Amino acid sequence: MPHVGITVYDLLLSCPGDVLDLKETIDACVKSFNASIGEANNVRVELKHWSTNSFSQSGDKPQNILNRQFVDDCDLCVALLGIRFGTPTDNYDSGTEEEIEKMLEQHKQVFLYFVERSIDPSKIDLEQYKKVQEFRNKYTDKGVYEVVKSAEELRSSFQNALSLYFIKLIAPNTTQLHPTLAPNLVISSTTDEGMNITPFHTSYQQIRLVKDKEDIIKKLIEEISSITLTQSSEKLLEEPESEISDEELQEMTVGDIIDASESKKLSKQQWYRLIGTKAPEYIKVEIDEEQRGLVSAFCRKHGIDLNSDFYFLGNLRKEIKFAIINPFWNSGTSYLGSESEREKYDLLEDLVYKLREYNHAVEFLESIDAMPCVSLQIENKGNTFDEDIDVKLFIEQGCLAGIDDITEPGLFFLKEAVELKVPKALFCGHSDEDIEDYSNYPIIPYVPQTFSNPFKSNSEEIEEQREEYQEMMENVFCFDLRGNNEDDILCFNIPYLKQNTKMFFPSYLFFKKIPKNLRYEIRSKHSPEVYKGMLELADEEDEN
Repeated sequence: MPHVGITVYDLLLSCPGDVLDLKETIDACVKSFNASIGEANNVRVELKHWSTNSFSQSGDKPQNILNRQFVDDCDLCVALLGIRFGTPTDNYDSGTEEEIEKMLEQHKQVFLYFVERSIDPSKIDLEQYKKVQEFRNKYTDKGVYEVVKSAEELRSSFQNALSLYFIKLIAPNTTQLHPTLAPNLVISSTTDEGMNITPFHTSYQQIRLVKDKEDIIKKLIEEISSITLTQSSEKLLEEPESEISDEELQEMTVGDIIDASESKKLSKQQWYRLIGTKAPEYIKVEIDEEQRGLVSAFCRKHGIDLNSDFYFLGNLRKEIKFAIINPFWNSGTSYLGSESEREKYDLLEDLVYKLREYNHAVEFLESIDAMPCVSLQIENKGNTFDEDIDVKLFIEQGCLAGIDDITEPGLFFLKEAVELKVPKALFCGHSDEDIEDYSNYPIIPYVPQTFSNPFKSNSEEIEEQREEYQEMMENVFCFDLRGNNEDDILCFNIPYLKQNTKMFFPSYLFFKKIPKNLRYEIRSKHSPEVYKGMLELADEEDEN
């Protein structure tokens, strides 16, 4: 309703309960607008929401009552959707959907935001989340929504959107941004000033991960070296004798035998006789040449001298396995020897495994360090935000290294690489006081695991790890790769970039061969012209 000298616009806030905490952010934007542009132009916006603008009333459905009380009279709407869609009404899947659709039908302004915040997976209702995604897909190509990942992003985006809407409303002949407000987009290197770039090599072999693995291995070597064994000074740990005599065994029922086996009162020798199987045989335990080679190579690299009996395991013997497995005892390999012998052997096995992990990690990092790369950023040097920014980067064909050209971690490092999220950790720029993280990585929907197979084979686990790692790589290198007769064309989008702000590209760019230059084109919502530019790259021979 108009006041004397002031035009009042009612702004509807429509949202399910999971994003209701963002009402404070919207309210702050409205107050800021009213105190600046609104006051200067005799305009005021009043925020309307059922929590503050409805009252108890009977005689109709809840949504119909809300519509009559204040929704139908609102002039514009800001709608927020997170992981919940809301409660169904008579004609729509939720009250929020009904309010959005009715506003759009009446050609009223709707500011629609999808909020993608970190959420505890256990709190996600998959049916509700599916409805949100379906609604989002409905408007994907219509340019009526934005995606925000935090309250701060919502504040920046909505503050600017609200201001621009009323600037155009107040000055209807304005076809572009206010003449004093304009974005200015440019691409540059994060490591070099100007348009001349020197590709660099990463130095991931020097990261803390490698040093920690080296320290663990050195400590294991020291611990093994401290164990002194003699040929026959310690008593062998032979199989314990049975608590049940052979005569008693003959009188026992099948149930008694099973109970005795489970409680370890029956010896293995007696069990083997019962099932008619040959008793186990034992052979001397030794560290083979390949395993010794792993240890020796590490020691040479780090200047470590091993004592002459480093691999000596005394009288330790291990069982030669047969096909029949005892269901009541551990089916793993059994050993005969002293506690010290077995301790040393366990440490040696652990050492060999840690060395394989270390070697596969170093080999992987070496392959990354060997590839030249550049780290790029897009910067908005203007005095206002920009939206829906499409970037095209033109690279001479045959130069760019794709995902398939980047070495995959070896088997002994693969699981750790997945757990550490190596693609995101090593192949992306990371925000600091000057540069923001890339904001538009694909969202991987959470799918709860309903069944876990305890009998999964090692090869199946490895394949799952490979698939997960590949998914991480595709998420990080999320460029749309196109091409023409001369160039590979990398394309990606930035939904929003505020003024005087820099943002990393989705990933570093790795090269098989360094191109002479990188050409780019930038198109955006609030820039009438196409930004064009070129970055010159130095050859590796010219780096010095």
